[in-house]
Amino acid sequence: MATRRPVGLLPEASSDALAAWLREHLGIEVICRDRAGYFADGARRGAPDAVQVADRWHLMANLTSAVERVLARKRSCLNERDPD
Repeated sequence: MATRRPVGLLPEASSDALAAWLREHLGIEVICRDRAGYFADGARRGAPDAVQVADRWHLMANLTSAVERVLARKRSCLNERDPD
């Protein structure tokens, strides 16, 4: 995460591929990943003691999406003026 560079590329996007890669690279303590279920499963199986965290890009993308949905629902409230 500190270097913002990938440490490896999986041959395919699957939980089995990630679990196998993690077993070959012992000592992984933190896994920075997106919300894909297969990544969570592969991380659990390949490095059960590692902490899984969401990456910064996906956190910001999810936050942006949530704020846009809330604002869209409250658009009429935002247009109302407070009578003095």
